[in-house]
Parts: sequence; structure tokens; C-alpha cells
Amino acid sequence: MKRKLLSILTLLCLTVSSAWAAVVASGSCGTGVTYSLDDGVMTISGSGAMEDYGTPPWKSKTEDIKSVVIEDGVTHIGNYAFKDCSNLTTVTIGSGVTSIGRYVFRSCSSLTSVVIPANVTSIGNYAFKDCSKLTTVTLNSNPFIDASAFPGGATVTMNLTANAAGGANWMTFYNMNHNFQADVNTQVFKVELSGTGLKLHEVTDKIVTENTAVVLKTTGGDNPVMTKTESTSGNSQTNRLKGVDDAEGKTSDGKMFVLNYTAANGVGFYRLKSGEKLGVGKAYLTYSGALAPEFLFFEEDSADAIVSLLGETGEGAGAIYNLAGQRIQKMQRGINIVNGKKIIK
Repeated sequence: MKRKLLSILTLLCLTVSSAWAAVVASGSCGTGVTYSLDDGVMTISGSGAMEDYGTPPWKSKTEDIKSVVIEDGVTHIGNYAFKDCSNLTTVTIGSGVTSIGRYVFRSCSSLTSVVIPANVTSIGNYAFKDCSKLTTVTLNSNPFIDASAFPGGATVTMNLTANAAGGANWMTFYNMNHNFQADVNTQVFKVELSGTGLKLHEVTDKIVTENTAVVLKTTGGDNPVMTKTESTSGNSQTNRLKGVDDAEGKTSDGKMFVLNYTAANGVGFYRLKSGEKLGVGKAYLTYSGALAPEFLFFEEDSADAIVSLLGETGEGAGAIYNLAGQRIQKMQRGINIVNGKKIIK
């Protein structure tokens, strides 16, 4: 009887001991954010941003971390959070994360792939540097990426979402620190604005060199796929587009034009109202001419199509007629005839 009781007590102690051993670290890692390391899985939970660390509180347990799960309520992954976790093999980043700090996963030598969700707008310096086995990085947006964020051998791919219009998908693209090449179904264009004329010039090698803003067009309902490359473009056409390089976006001063679509006017560059914001990775152009247009458009069926400038007509610009042949005082919404040419407003 005593032997049986001893066996039961021993089994109970081992069970309790095992349960306590599984949770090896837990605590706070930000206002409203907590961490828990349980059986090799580090889970970051709660709502808000992780703290930025020099040395995280779980530093002594880095070799025990095999998987990291960032839950959806977390908005920022703190600096140095999982640096030197040499046994880390999988990372799951929640949809609420908007920024990945500096040195977050540096030297995680067992990590082979990672998927960055669409809401991420910035990836910090050395975030995945020296991850020697990291071969596949998939981004579902075009965030600000620091120049040293990823190891050189990794394949970095962006799956982007463009706006559908006229049988194609359109968007602008800009990356400050890296070269990207478009997939076979995507055309790349630089934009020239001279006086009142707008032209698209195709970049035939499909390479968007760092710090170059472009227009992307895909056909067949596909969205653009961009892959990081070390090659630079051999195309040197004139380009008026500028890119947004701030993770917080750029606020319009009333002179910014952004790619858009309306049923009335089609695809073109529309004036962005003063105070409205354009997100990181997008491109825009500015126009401050006397006509103060609301919309710049181009012909979709030509790579180098000259396009017309829309807006109110200044004095001496010539007579304006509608399609019925009636003379009007100023351009109306729709098609107008000015100096024998059709102009859409």
C-alpha cells in the first residue's frame, strides 16, 4: 500500500513539475502586450506595440525559442526582440502588425522563410540580417525596407494589389533602397510631363531601380508581382514621378496627382486634395501650372501616348464647344471641343 501511494505521489510530482517546466518565461513586453514561452513557442499577445529592447527579458532563453507567434492585436515587433534565436524555425506575424523594428530576427540561423502581412509599412535596419538559411521572403505589400533588412541570398517577393480598370490592373510603385523586377505579365512605365503633355515610356527590362517611381500595368486580371534583384535598369527615359519614402506616408499640399480611375474619365492622374495622405511605396507627380487641372489622363492603348491636360481653360485658350456644337463659357464634365481637339474633364 505504501509503495503504491509513493508511486502515485511520484507520478503527481512529475506531472506538476513537467507542467511548470513547459512555461519557462512570461511577463509584460509593452503596454497591454505580454509574452509567454511555452514548450518552445514564444507567443506575443495583447493589444498595442512591443517595447524596443537592447536586451529583451527572455534573452537567457533564446536557445529555447523554436517558434514565434505574433498575435493580431500586436502592432509593432520591438527592436532586438528575437535576435540570436538560433533554433527559431517558424515565425507567424499577425495581420495587425504595421512595423518590424531593428535587429528583430538578426542571426536567427535556422529560419528558412517568412511571410510579411499587408499592413506592415516599415521593416527596420538588419531586421533579418545574417539569417543564413533564410531563402524565401514573401511580402503582401510594398513597405519601407531598410537597405540592410534581409540577407543577400534571400528571394524577396512582393505580391501587390492593383486597381482594376479597362481590362487591366494599375498601380504605382516605389522602393527607396532596393531594385525590383516586375513579372512577365506586368508592364513598367516612367512618366514624362512637359507643358500640358503627359507621356508614358515603357521600361522594357521591367527593372525598377531603387529610388525610381513608376506606373505598373498588368492584364488578364492579374496583380503585379515584384521580385528583388541586384540588376539595374538599362532604360533611362525622362521621369516626372516621385515616390513616398516615409512609412507614415506623404500629405498632399494640393499640387500632388495620384493614379486613379473614375467611370467618367478612366485611368489617369487625379489631383489629391490638400491634407489627404498617400501611403508609403506609392508614386505621385506634381503640377503647378496656370491651368490648375484636376485630372491628367493618358491613352491606354499606347506605351508612349501623348495625353491631354484637364482643367479650367484660361483666357485666350480658344473657343470651347460641347459635342452638340454649342459654344460654352467653360469646360463641362465630359467631352469638350477646344481648338478642334477633344478634351475630357
